[in-house]
Amino acid sequence: MSLRDITAKMLLGRSAGWILKALIRLAYAGWLRRPAFWWLTNRLKGGQDKIESQRKLLYVAILSTVDRLINRRIISSKVASKVALLWARSLLTPGGKVPAAVDFRRQTGVNPPWFITISPGHGCNLECKGCYAASASGGNKLDWSTLERIVSEAKASWGIRLVVFSGGEPLLYSSEGKGVLDIVERNPDLLFLMFTNGTLVTEEIAARLSRLGNLTPAFSVEGMRALTDDCRGEGIFDMVIDKIKLMRQAGVPFGISVSVTRHNYEEVLSDEFLELFFNELGVFYAFFFQYLPIGRQPSFELMPTPAQRLNFWYRVWEVVEKRHLFLVDFWNHGPLANGCISAGRAGGYLYIDWNGNIMPCVFTPYAAANIHQLYASGGTLNDVWASPFFKTIRDWQVDYGYGGETLSAEGNWLSPCPFRDHYRLFRGWIDKYHPEPEDDSAREALLDKHYYKYMAEYGAKFRELSQKIWEEDYLSSP
Repeated sequence: MSLRDITAKMLLGRSAGWILKALIRLAYAGWLRRPAFWWLTNRLKGGQDKIESQRKLLYVAILSTVDRLINRRIISSKVASKVALLWARSLLTPGGKVPAAVDFRRQTGVNPPWFITISPGHGCNLECKGCYAASASGGNKLDWSTLERIVSEAKASWGIRLVVFSGGEPLLYSSEGKGVLDIVERNPDLLFLMFTNGTLVTEEIAARLSRLGNLTPAFSVEGMRALTDDCRGEGIFDMVIDKIKLMRQAGVPFGISVSVTRHNYEEVLSDEFLELFFNELGVFYAFFFQYLPIGRQPSFELMPTPAQRLNFWYRVWEVVEKRHLFLVDFWNHGPLANGCISAGRAGGYLYIDWNGNIMPCVFTPYAAANIHQLYASGGTLNDVWASPFFKTIRDWQVDYGYGGETLSAEGNWLSPCPFRDHYRLFRGWIDKYHPEPEDDSAREALLDKHYYKYMAEYGAKFRELSQKIWEEDYLSSP
């Protein structure tokens, strides 16, 4: 069946139909001949064919997934209609044309961030091994008025289209009698993504998400039952499967989130794992976050080796191409995003945690400012965006080739992250600007010579392994 034929199968309702049909018409009217997601838009010279061919594979995977889920009625026509509208608005409409973005660009010369990630509370009902946030019961949280103000300001100042909720467990958050779903309900024009352990999902929550239609949950798993329960607790895997089924019954599009380690990197791309989650359960997407030694009891033994990381890159693209599954691989998909998107880069994002710390990235636990102090002094998010720490990261992104017109051997986008892949450089920024560590683990890492040595050598080794691929696959002319 061709993708043009898929269109007819998608048309379950008028709204869902014309939006999805428009998406496919865009694809075949030349949309696929240039980067479809607006934050990726660059007219690259060397390497354009390879990057765009991979984007096409991902687009086909997305369209095939939508077709499959609607055909099997895993997504309801009502929810499909609203989700399609929000995803089209969020992913396809040029962000630079939003009035707030126009004003921002007029003042700064660049487009604003496209989304914002917030961890509203540190509390969690689980204590998973290697948790990046070291979440546990209790913990600090943003008060409701601050959370609401952050979202409102990001919309007004930057014209954001997407809000990502991370954790602690977002569904455990409560302030002034309100939770994260109240923010979702108050902002029907925004698309929300929520990373959740899934255990607190109820029939009532699933039904509410179906009514709202503008939030997609990503359920955290570490592989099949044995690996997930070993990390998250006995019985958690079966509980998450049951909660996923509630989402499926409610017709809400959902995904999974996987922390890739040295021990599970093969299983989470195995035929058994993919068959269960994508074919049997009806998962829409999977986010793979390769473990970083931050948070709870950071361990280099959990970090995939450079060779494993490269093998994971091969396997992800094999699955995307052959099985048409929507997979997103952090940090290996650097070429798809034109590299690092942290520190409020144009089309990128910044991160705010439960204490109000404002950091370049979820996985970079060093804060340029604190939202409570910022608001108390009359400041705004734009002040953090313009901070020397954030600006230096964005300047490096430009120097490394992100946003430029020509790819280079020096700017290997398979090694996109300043923290993970260029640690010596990143530590120089820490020493110069003294951003505040998010927690004791981040503070201790700055004093640990072994930590410095391992991270620096890891990045150098991976760049060495991936450089040949970067030069031969991405830089070579066809």
